[in-house]
Amino acid sequence: MVRIKSATDAADFKSPSRQANGTYLRYMSIGIRFMEILKSINREKADLYDLIARLQGASMKLYCS
Repeated sequence: MVRIKSATDAADFKSPSRQANGTYLRYMSIGIRFMEILKSINREKADLYDLIARLQGASMKLYCS
């Protein structure tokens, strides 16, 4: 949150370019969070594929023995 110290700061804070910049930053933070969620999903997927490969390897060992 931005602290407004004087009337000029308040006027600057309400300027259209400042508001647009705030909107841009808000969308950027949402985008960054979304990318982090996707990264964690991909990590979990990689772990899942690794687990499946290990299980397939173990089942092949059991089947072949």
